[in-house]
Amino acid sequence: MSVITLLQDLVSIRSTNPMGRDLTGPDYTEAALADYIDAFLRKLGADIERQEVKPDRPNVIARFEFHGDAPWLMYEAHMDTVLVEGMTIDPFDPVIKDGLMYGRGSCDTKASMASMLWAINRLVVSRDRPRLNLMFVGAMDEEFQFSGISHAVENGVTADFAVCGEPTELKLVIVHKGAARWRIEYLANHPDIDFEVKHDEGFNMFGGMEVSPDSTIVQAARSACESVTGSTEILGVPYGADAGKMVAAGIPTIVFGPGNILQAHSADEFVEVEQVETAVHIHEAIAHHLAERV
Repeated sequence: MSVITLLQDLVSIRSTNPMGRDLTGPDYTEAALADYIDAFLRKLGADIERQEVKPDRPNVIARFEFHGDAPWLMYEAHMDTVLVEGMTIDPFDPVIKDGLMYGRGSCDTKASMASMLWAINRLVVSRDRPRLNLMFVGAMDEEFQFSGISHAVENGVTADFAVCGEPTELKLVIVHKGAARWRIEYLANHPDIDFEVKHDEGFNMFGGMEVSPDSTIVQAARSACESVTGSTEILGVPYGADAGKMVAAGIPTIVFGPGNILQAHSADEFVEVEQVETAVHIHEAIAHHLAERV
């Protein structure tokens, strides 16, 4: 197995978020993907926790405690994808063509997940393992309500540092926006007359995130990127991620991963294979550079 065949496995497993619609069945749950992640990390010796956030929609938390007094580094990626309506490719057939892997979730965000899992695999078996404890969190329901990561942090899942996986083209994101969403009802009898607007209280509200460019996790990640690729870029982005909930819970977090956000949710979603492979080495390097700083 390689990180690329691992990613193909992940893409082929359906984990579509129903996005608030009345959609049920095995296609609309993260359970099968959670089982795969559970088995992959359990073979490496992880202590596995499953959190049933909603019926048949779990979080998976894997812990590798190597040193009782060492800091914890969390790698986090959401397991769900958006719906597949309107796609022009087979969403669950991860074909590779001209250096690109296609499929729903290939970019957002199973490429990040695969690179994290493979980096953890390499770190666990390495003789040069950094003096850190490692954690992986596979969160459900990022695409609709962020309920997976919310449940995790509200129920004691924490770490000293974290990397939240999203397609950033291997750039370091230290700021992202928040959101406020409502259901709105229009009450009118005729389009030419005034009408009343009613709305519920916000049903999906979350703050943005920001971490200092001088923070330990950012500086470690900057050094890691530079050691692997020779350069890095630190920026903010106009979309939300699980990192907002993580930072609000007191976990210094960066957003990082392979893929271009423009391909997320697209009709022919894809990710550059080379970026996925490079991300593995950067994730490993983040752990080593972080251990040198703490």
